[in-house]
Amino acid sequence: MRAFQRALGAAAVTALLASSATADVSPLPAGKPAGVRQADLIGMPFLLIGLAIVGIIVAVSASGGNTPTTPTTGTGS
Repeated sequence: MRAFQRALGAAAVTALLASSATADVSPLPAGKPAGVRQADLIGMPFLLIGLAIVGIIVAVSASGGNTPTTPTTGTGS
């Protein structure tokens, strides 16, 4: 289960880094809108997808590793 969680975390970090690496970093032209309307149009689906991914990660992490452990007692040395 740990390997799956690490792979999932690595995939999430890779996705975040890849999406920020493809962002356009050129300066905005003077007098033009900054894309607020476009951001409004595509903002909600990305928000819902992000919330779904966070919910899945929380559910997977909460369900893993719930096995009870038994304490061991030393016999003394």
